[in-house]
Amino acid sequence: MPENISDLYNQEGNKRTPGDDVGFFESALAGVATGLWNIPKKVFSFGAEMYDLVGDTNTAKEIEDWFDDVNPFDDEAEARTVGKITTAVAQVLPMAYFGATRGILMADRIRKIAQTAIAAKKSNRIMNLSRIGEKILGAEKLTKKGTLIGGIAGGALGGTLSTQENWIWSIPTGIIGGAMVGCQVDGG
Repeated sequence: MPENISDLYNQEGNKRTPGDDVGFFESALAGVATGLWNIPKKVFSFGAEMYDLVGDTNTAKEIEDWFDDVNPFDDEAEARTVGKITTAVAQVLPMAYFGATRGILMADRIRKIAQTAIAAKKSNRIMNLSRIGEKILGAEKLTKKGTLIGGIAGGALGGTLSTQENWIWSIPTGIIGGAMVGCQVDGG
């Protein structure tokens, strides 16, 4: 009884020589196995490449060589075009399926969020700067003082955060930006 794949091929009548042709289905199935085998190979190889980048080593090549040596189906998969194609499909298909299912779930969540936002907008429950100003100052106290206060605060912030080279444009920009925000908070 054979114990591993190489013993199976070394039995009487099953000896393969390098000149033997690899069959269509044998190459296709070997391509599927090789494609699935290459998924963890690429993951570990990527980690080793990052390690090589930092450590100036050649670990990624050693890992890829090890995966190639351990994979018993690589030669059969590379023998025919169908094996090469099924290798590529088997590498991409699991990740494509995972990505598609996650994309469908995310699209459903985004649709629900959009429906909630539209319903909030229609019922005037959406939060904006003027509603924040109403909550803080009260609706009866809203005047145009917010524009003045925002302009002063924006100019002070622009002057504080600016350097000597760019204070000429940063202070007016702070004043204009602060006035615009203050106007919005003030309800105007």
